[in-house]
Amino acid sequence: MNGNAREAPWASPPVAPILLPDEVQVWRIPLEFPPVVMNHFRLFLSEEEQQRAERFYFEKHRRRYIAAHGALRVILGRYLGIDPRAMAFTTNAFGKPSDREDRLRFNLSHSHEMALIAITLRHEIGVDIERIRDDIELESIAEQFFSAEEYNRLVSLPIPHRVPAFFHCWTRKEAFIKAKGMGLSLPLDQFDVSIDPEETDVSLHFHTHPEEEGDWSLRVLDPDPAYAAALAVAGDLSSLRCRTFTP
Repeated sequence: MNGNAREAPWASPPVAPILLPDEVQVWRIPLEFPPVVMNHFRLFLSEEEQQRAERFYFEKHRRRYIAAHGALRVILGRYLGIDPRAMAFTTNAFGKPSDREDRLRFNLSHSHEMALIAITLRHEIGVDIERIRDDIELESIAEQFFSAEEYNRLVSLPIPHRVPAFFHCWTRKEAFIKAKGMGLSLPLDQFDVSIDPEETDVSLHFHTHPEEEGDWSLRVLDPDPAYAAALAVAGDLSSLRCRTFTP
């Protein structure tokens, strides 16, 4: 791998980015854009996406949805050399979107004022980002959704360390089930991930079919100190580049 996820800079990308066969590129997207950019992003969205945006009750949530999905179309369009409005998506039975022409594999996640988009050519991929905050009942959520091993490790930590550990565990598990493309039909308590916020390569243990553990790579991302984030990829993650999106 060309550096690890914590060391890779969130560099400014070339105008026409190139994706190598076994490479993963992750884009960091701050979701606050000038009105003129937001107007363009809104025009890029499909009719279904525009209707979904209008269903948000709060304007800030509508704006962030438009920013994330508009940026997704712009970025994919740059790789493919096509107009963002020409991107066509399809979804699987569990709602995971993909390029209808199967030219790229991608995944999008956004939280608060930050989004991440992970892109590769042929590997199943998932990414998740969450803003770290202390206004949730993290122990009750962990007891409900985490495995027994993860929950026990979490509550054994000193109280100040539990909040970041919770969000790092959550994003690692979410990135993996998003890569699998099965939604919550794959229960979160049926596999374990390590929860240490300081690690880069994350261990993954299946309660059933442990022989599949070597088929996946799970990596910590560090887009901003206020967020936890993780990337899951089917196969070996041999090359990772982290980019910062500019319109």
